[in-house]
Amino acid sequence: MAEPDRPGGWRGISVYKRPGFDLEGLEADYADLTISGRRIYAKYHISKSTLTKIVREQGWPWRAPKPVNRHDIIDKLFRLLDRQTKELEASKVKSGSAEVMALSKLVASLGRLIDIKDAESAKRRANEAPRHEMSEIKRKLIERIEQLKRA
Repeated sequence: MAEPDRPGGWRGISVYKRPGFDLEGLEADYADLTISGRRIYAKYHISKSTLTKIVREQGWPWRAPKPVNRHDIIDKLFRLLDRQTKELEASKVKSGSAEVMALSKLVASLGRLIDIKDAESAKRRANEAPRHEMSEIKRKLIERIEQLKRA
């Protein structure tokens, strides 16, 4: 890139306003929701704030955030709790430790989320038998935490 005819070079000039910056390519990649923001930042050597500034100045529509799915959140929390429980079991942590207490609080939170999910499912499927698989998972986690507390 050639140096501009000004003292200080390109300092103070936004990267996307410099010659050779592929603004059209950036717009296409930004519109393609399969390409993550991180990949865009790396490909065009820009920061998140620079991309936000470009989107605002160019008048592009904002990307819609991914919808939050309660089932996915519960699954992720369960996997996290399961992994943490296994690590605590392997390390043979004392029953009154902060880790065990924090884990038991997270299990209680998972239980509340499962109860909310079950209640919503029951409302939607009033004529069907309610599923108890998440309640069974909750019961197993509580048993494992209680075993850790007793150890």
